[in-house]
Amino acid sequence: MNYSTILISENFKNFKSSIGQCLENFQSNKYKTIKNERNTLKIVNIEGEKFVVKSFKIPNFINKVIYTFFRKSKARRSYEYANKLVTHNINTPKPVAYYETKKYFLLTKSYYICEYVDYDFTFKDFIKNKHQFKLITKLFAEFTYSLHEKNINFLDNTPGNTLIIKQNNSYDFYLVDLNRMKFEKMTFKRRMKNLSKLTVDKKLIKAISAEYSKKMNINENIIYDEIISYTEKFQNFLKRKKKIKNKLGIG
Repeated sequence: MNYSTILISENFKNFKSSIGQCLENFQSNKYKTIKNERNTLKIVNIEGEKFVVKSFKIPNFINKVIYTFFRKSKARRSYEYANKLVTHNINTPKPVAYYETKKYFLLTKSYYICEYVDYDFTFKDFIKNKHQFKLITKLFAEFTYSLHEKNINFLDNTPGNTLIIKQNNSYDFYLVDLNRMKFEKMTFKRRMKNLSKLTVDKKLIKAISAEYSKKMNINENIIYDEIISYTEKFQNFLKRKKKIKNKLGIG
């Protein structure tokens, strides 16, 4: 028995038929692929507008059970979390829809659809080129502080998941890859841990610490030392994870 579920934002109800056709043809070469790793991202044109469709990898049997009975699918979480960010006035590509297919009551495929954002570069690119270093560091620290003050814990706060758009003499930040997020009180420990996933560049960590400390009214060295400590722990975790994957042949 196969069946599917689709939920489309009220703002995009008129696109329902076109979105359905797009998902049916997703595996074809009709759409531009922008990422094809564990998950696949494609840019699609629907009735003259650009959207991004993210196709999540088919989960293994255990995760099929988990995503069916105990936890929402990654696509559904992405959609719901995006809507929450919008209500908190946090930039993210506008959520359009999520789609799930099930076989014998277990989740098989899931898709998340959002508007396409024409960004200038990612935070990952910024780490490499240090473009407008002082200004972007200041604005990013303020943006992250705003996230934390709104009790938003973006668990995948890695450099590739923040898009940067130049706006006149300033920059806006957009969050993507949203399926891992918590809405909880952001203690000092959680804030520092959240900031530790961005970079190992000590110059950048120092600059972020200096700006973030102004918002918290805490000595910048305290913040810097905490971020560095969590950064080392996070990097060690990534190394262990990679080592285990290599041993299992799933690197």
